[in-house]
Amino acid sequence: IGGEESVGIVKKLTKRNGDLSAIFSINTNGCNVLHLAACEGHLEVCRYLVEELGGDVNAPGGGDVAEGATPFMLSAQSGHVSTVKYFLDHGGDLVKGLNKGRTVLHHAVCIGCCKVTEFLLSKGVPVDIDCGHGTPLYMAAINEQDKTVKILLDHHANPNIIISGANSPLMSALVYRSLKCMKLLIKVSILWTTFP
Repeated sequence: IGGEESVGIVKKLTKRNGDLSAIFSINTNGCNVLHLAACEGHLEVCRYLVEELGGDVNAPGGGDVAEGATPFMLSAQSGHVSTVKYFLDHGGDLVKGLNKGRTVLHHAVCIGCCKVTEFLLSKGVPVDIDCGHGTPLYMAAINEQDKTVKILLDHHANPNIIISGANSPLMSALVYRSLKCMKLLIKVSILWTTFP
């Protein structure tokens, strides 16, 4: 379901109750309706929820699934640049990290959303941002996302940053058996060591 059909369903749900903001109290595993629409990239539903019902693009989700992720962060997983741009234009925080140390860029790179990754980097997200649990390059490597690893390296991500005193993106790619990521990281690590 997408577009106007989804907006119609949401409007019917809010009319039944009378309290328009009550729609945000409905949640699944810590995600409210805005989180879910964002994750699926349903731009028209997101627009309605934000503009008509006052949904907060930076509201942290709860529970084990959302783990503090905001609708803006989850929109990065949708692969829809238009939805990510909408949330950014409506106050999405580019550098906010959730309790697991992930930012909107971490969310994009972890599942291999290349266009969203490029878009976020073009908006000034620091390529080596680390909110406590690793850089986007590290997260892309442990999730075996060689395409986003390449994008991050093309944007001069530091391949030699050590995470938690022991791990680097290269070591993580080795542990997770991602040969494509390993090859990219070895090539760039040699260049960084030779020409820092």
